[in-house]
Amino acid sequence: MWYRASILGLLAESVGLLPPEMPSEVRDVVFNVAAKFPMKRMEPGVEYQGLPMDVDGFVKQIEHELGAG
Repeated sequence: MWYRASILGLLAESVGLLPPEMPSEVRDVVFNVAAKFPMKRMEPGVEYQGLPMDVDGFVKQIEHELGAG
């Protein structure tokens, strides 16, 4: 859980994903998608380019969930 929350925090900082004015219903969708979305485990000492997940796919999943709700 900590790992997913950390990655979500990095994503939120880099693209402004969780602004304070975001409605709580939308925020709940973002957290629910983050809890289930596939993420690769980052290993110490390995240099990575970007986040260990498909950011575009993550955003599309959020949009899909919001459209279905």
